[in-house]
Amino acid sequence: MFHVRTAPSEEPIPILKYSLLPRLTPLPLRVRLIKRHSGTLLSVMIQYVSNPDLPAPLTDVTFVLKLPVDPSLLKVSPKAVLNRPERELRWHVQEIPQKGAPGRLRVRMPVDSNEEDGGEEIEVVGYVKFSAQGTRSLSGISLRPASEGKTDFYEVNHRYESGVYMCN
Repeated sequence: MFHVRTAPSEEPIPILKYSLLPRLTPLPLRVRLIKRHSGTLLSVMIQYVSNPDLPAPLTDVTFVLKLPVDPSLLKVSPKAVLNRPERELRWHVQEIPQKGAPGRLRVRMPVDSNEEDGGEEIEVVGYVKFSAQGTRSLSGISLRPASEGKTDFYEVNHRYESGVYMCN
């Protein structure tokens, strides 16, 4: 517990900015990327599930899949946005519930190389970006007035966003 005295102000004043050590920050989202290359067909599946101990659901989650070749005859489930110049597929998930079933994103596409012919292994990389908002941070930090009934202290939502999480 700590106490802060500030000069009167009409504007909100941030009184605490913090960052946590990685060991004190829960893993918010588990992501698994599964790649299958058989013949000239490349299949990729991204499985994801939220940490059930999070204080709030994750929102505005974007999954980005970097495609190894310029895509043609792409089969995607569910629908995704294709950025052809960047060779990226983007799925946007509005909200991932805390105790929901695992989600799946799938893509199938033909590729020129055949892995059985001794060709190079195709590298597929995925990124995840998310945000969340609530009165508690991901690790459970919350700010409250020290004495009940005080109206000069307003608790607002924490907003946190991810850096870049990569999976391959």
